[in-house]
Amino acid sequence: MRRARRLTQEDVARAGKLGHKYPGQAERGELDPKLESMVALAGGLDMQLGEFFREIADAFDAAER
Repeated sequence: MRRARRLTQEDVARAGKLGHKYPGQAERGELDPKLESMVALAGGLDMQLGEFFREIADAFDAAER
């Protein structure tokens, strides 16, 4: 989602008011984000939380095919 929007991890961190390493750790599956952090990530991607979850679900569905 971040790359499709041509954003850097730093862009997402700054916009979502997250630590600079957080987006990369989330992308690599190195953490188990709390709902509050997911809201911040979605905000950093300029998305609503529902849209964020739909895109994640769509990506998992596509990977299973």
